[in-house]
Amino acid sequence: MMGNMNVQMQATTALIAINILLLIGIVGVNVRSYLRMRAQYTLFLIVFSGLFLLESLVSGYFLFTNMEFYVPQVGAHILALTGLETVAFAALLWMQRQ
Repeated sequence: MMGNMNVQMQATTALIAINILLLIGIVGVNVRSYLRMRAQYTLFLIVFSGLFLLESLVSGYFLFTNMEFYVPQVGAHILALTGLETVAFAALLWMQRQ
């Protein structure tokens, strides 16, 4: 069970790193858009994605530094939720770059 937990947490850590890269891209796209158009919704998207970036950085830090304190029962749930975030951020970045 503990070996499976390590694989799940390593996969979660990798997905968090991908989320951070995606969110940096989303923030960048929206900053460029805001500088061109000065639209209120792009400013909101900068703040919104910036807060998700902060959340990903903090959760990645705590996951990486406190991995041994997580119980095996949460590994699959954390992995699933982080995977859903990754899909959502990738879709948002793809849509915004169109």
